[in-house]
Amino acid sequence: MAILLDRINGQNYADNVVDPILFFDTGTWTTVSGTGTALLNTENPYVGSSSLKVENNVPASSYLVSNSSQSTIANYNGTFKISWFAKKTISGEVVNASVLIYRNGVLLQTESFSIGSISVDLDKTNTLQRFQADLDISVAQGDEVTFQFRIDPSTTAQATTFLYFDGFMVNEGDRDNTIVPAYNKPDTLTLEDTIQKLYDAPGWGYYRDGETITPTEIFDQTPKQLLIDNTSSLTNTAYLPHEIRGISDLWSQNDNKITPIGLGDSYEVRIEIGITAVISNPTRFNIALDIGTVQDGTGVGNSVLVVQDSRTLKTGVPQNHTVSFPIFSLASFTANGGSLWIDVDNGSIEVVKRSIFISRTSKGDL
Repeated sequence: MAILLDRINGQNYADNVVDPILFFDTGTWTTVSGTGTALLNTENPYVGSSSLKVENNVPASSYLVSNSSQSTIANYNGTFKISWFAKKTISGEVVNASVLIYRNGVLLQTESFSIGSISVDLDKTNTLQRFQADLDISVAQGDEVTFQFRIDPSTTAQATTFLYFDGFMVNEGDRDNTIVPAYNKPDTLTLEDTIQKLYDAPGWGYYRDGETITPTEIFDQTPKQLLIDNTSSLTNTAYLPHEIRGISDLWSQNDNKITPIGLGDSYEVRIEIGITAVISNPTRFNIALDIGTVQDGTGVGNSVLVVQDSRTLKTGVPQNHTVSFPIFSLASFTANGGSLWIDVDNGSIEVVKRSIFISRTSKGDL
């Protein structure tokens, strides 16, 4: 004979269907009304890397925050239960707060709560406490449910009042339990996500100068930036990574820089130059990739050279040279891009043909 499980003898489980922004690991929260701040904070998370710290700079008034990107979509017709964790770190005070619940942009209900006690003995400071909306919300499949967080007027000796929010949960309410189940944070990386990222990762662009705006470049013993304006008919951006195809490029013709897509990506780069004149007997040319905040090809000060190569000049002109290298994108390269600089050991060279091939070989967030 089967045993009927209830909250006393069994652990209820329900999927957490909340939008990942309500995990408070990413996203930006903005002020709706009042004066204060709402920032992701790594010091007091319940689960994950951070929590949402909402701080009211005028405790006698309310401070309300929201996020315009969130979108929790009801996956069935019925009811949802709402729950969350809150924490305060100042002892001997009561902080009043509210969670505002919207359905399809219309305020459905306001769940107010208080946390703390003026009695230090009774106060639970530095303790995550869980709260549940006293009413389930009714939804139809496809309804959008969104939330705002408010610090309500509170009596305090402090200049500000604040709470940390985390462990937010939205779960199916049509179950034989009046209390929400244990919190679970869903794995947001689905097989579909992985396939999409794999599909987006590879791709290449070929960029060639049109040799009309700047027909030639002269390189001498002072590093000079390689210019490629992308105006040649041979430029090909049809096979860029899907993530940026038709939106942006791997080479900026305005700045004459490699523009990596994301942190942790890796790339293969091939540069081709055609030399049409050699003046005063140079024997070698040098090429460098500069990713510094100030890019001048010297490697001095804020110039940061991460790739340097040197090639022996051939006899006679015209002569073509190809330089290839792998590169990965960390914070500096992602933020600043990378420009190419050429100099020679003596005299100068005249360059007409200028092109660059850039291929993304891996994606940093896979």
